[in-house]
Amino acid sequence: MIVRKQPTIKLVFNGFFIALMNFLLMTTGQVIGQILAVIPFSFLVPKQDGMSFYLYSAYSSNYIAKLPEYTLVSTVLGEGLALLFVWLVAHFVFGIRLRHIFRNTKEALKITWPIIIFIIPNLLSYGSNIAEDGFSFKYLVYGIIIGTSVAIFEEYSNRAVLVNYFQRRKADNLNYFYIALMSGVFFGVMHLINLLQASASNTVLQVIYASGIGILFGAIYLRTKNLFVPILAHAIIDASAYASAPKQALSTGNSNPELFTWIFYVGVTIFYLVYVWMTIRSTKKQEQITKLWNEDFQSTNVE
Repeated sequence: MIVRKQPTIKLVFNGFFIALMNFLLMTTGQVIGQILAVIPFSFLVPKQDGMSFYLYSAYSSNYIAKLPEYTLVSTVLGEGLALLFVWLVAHFVFGIRLRHIFRNTKEALKITWPIIIFIIPNLLSYGSNIAEDGFSFKYLVYGIIIGTSVAIFEEYSNRAVLVNYFQRRKADNLNYFYIALMSGVFFGVMHLINLLQASASNTVLQVIYASGIGILFGAIYLRTKNLFVPILAHAIIDASAYASAPKQALSTGNSNPELFTWIFYVGVTIFYLVYVWMTIRSTKKQEQITKLWNEDFQSTNVE
C-alpha cells in the first residue's frame, strides 16, 4: 500500500507557477478579446458634435461597455483566445493531452450534488426577476453562451491542466485531497483580478467561495476523470447568475457584503472541504483513483 504524503514546497511552487501562467494567458486573451470586440461596436456609438477626441473616446468606451452584446462578444472572444493560448502551452510544453472527458458521467453527476447550494439561489433570483420584469429570452441565451465559454476555459485550465500536471509526475505520492485543494485554491486566487472593479471585501469573499467550488470540481475530476460534468455545473452556475442579474453578473460589486453573506459562503466552503475530504480520503478511494489514472498513463503515456 502506498503512503500518501503532504505536498512539498517545490510541488506547491510548481503548481503556483502553472496557475500564474494560466492567469497571464487568460488576461492576455481577455484583453485582446475586448479590443477586437470594440471594433464592430464602435460604429454604433452616436456622434457627438463639438466633443474633443479624448472626451469622445471616453464616451465611446463607456457607451460600448454598457451594451450586453459587447459583453457577450468580448467574453466569448476573450475566453476562446485564453483557451487557445493555454491549450498550446499545455499541449506542446507540458505534453498534456485530454481524452475521455465524458467517462464515468453517472458517478461524476452523483458526487456533484453539493453544487446545488449555489445553483438554487441563482434560479430563485432568476424566477423573482421574471415575475417582476418578465421573461427575457435574450438574456437567457446570453447567459448560457457566456457561462459555457467561461466554464470551458476555467475548467480546462484549472482542473484539466493542473490536475494532469500533478498526476503525470505522480505528485510524489501526494494525497489526492491536496491535489484537489491546490487546484481549488489556485482557481480562487485567480479571482483577485476582480480587485480592479470591485471592493476588497467582495473580492476576498469571491476568492473564498470560488476556492470551495474549485476544490469540489477538482475532486470530481480526480475521482472520475470526467471534465464534462464540472464544465456543465460551472456553466449552470454562471449562466443562472448572468440571467438573473445581467448588469451585475460579471462584476462582484463595490458594496460590502453583509455578515449573513460572509457566514453563508464561508460555511459552504468549509462544507465543501469536509465533503471532498470524506469523498476521497479513504485508502480504498485513493487506490481506485490511482488505478483509474495509471490505466491511462500505461496505455497512452500522456494524458
